[in-house]
Amino acid sequence: ASPPCGPAPSPPAAAPPLVWYQAHVQSIGDQAAVFDGATAGTTGKSLRMEGVRIYGAPIEYRVHSQDVGWGPWVQDAWAGTKGRGLRAEAVQIRTGHQADKNLHVEYRAHIQNVGWGPWVADGAVAGTTGRSLRMEALQVRLVYRA
Repeated sequence: ASPPCGPAPSPPAAAPPLVWYQAHVQSIGDQAAVFDGATAGTTGKSLRMEGVRIYGAPIEYRVHSQDVGWGPWVQDAWAGTKGRGLRAEAVQIRTGHQADKNLHVEYRAHIQNVGWGPWVADGAVAGTTGRSLRMEALQVRLVYRA
């Protein structure tokens, strides 16, 4: 068969890059990575998240941990704690300096006695601080908007 005549079709509009993330959970350890809005961690099991790792996109993040407070901003590394029995209480996530200015990160946390909090974006706090409530799960997604 001969190739079709005429101009080549336009490529589809650029999709946001995938964002992968995984949770370190009490009594479970490191969970398998999930992506693009899926749930990392657990709900309905009363298990604390202790740490989180996010990768696959230009993302920076930090975790507020029990007895520690806010940890440093990291990229593609574990934030929070692992194996110390400390609950993660909140997270902040933002796009890195090298990211497209129209790329935004949205995320929400599932909190002890609260459930899913609202979707927040671009460095806002998801979860709680100063209330001694454990973060149990996290969802993260990337969106393009002008």
